[in-house]
Amino acid sequence: MKTVGAILILALAVVIYGQLNMRSLRFAGLVEARALLKLANNDLAKTGSVTNHSDSYKVWVSTNLVSVGGTNHGCQLMIQVHKFYNEGTLAQTTNGTLIWLGNGQPPKLITADYRPRLFPPGF
Repeated sequence: MKTVGAILILALAVVIYGQLNMRSLRFAGLVEARALLKLANNDLAKTGSVTNHSDSYKVWVSTNLVSVGGTNHGCQLMIQVHKFYNEGTLAQTTNGTLIWLGNGQPPKLITADYRPRLFPPGF
């Protein structure tokens, strides 16, 4: 009986660790994307274009309109970071607002104090 209890506790610990690890990777991807968008903004202001300096991310200029909660936002830059390639794209509007465009999910505003959920249905 003690062995079964120990195995259940170990399995629970592994699941919790996995969820926390995924959450931290999503948050790290968001931090990385914010920093890369700042660099891209500098490139855009100086040269009128953006440069992808690495294969671990892709940033591009965008003129898409995104509607969030009935408000239209004009996009300026979009980025995919390797930590969330399969989940969606982060867009930056002309006024610096970040919007998460998840695959199959409605657009979501990403505020400065945003933290990924522990058990997310999407990002």
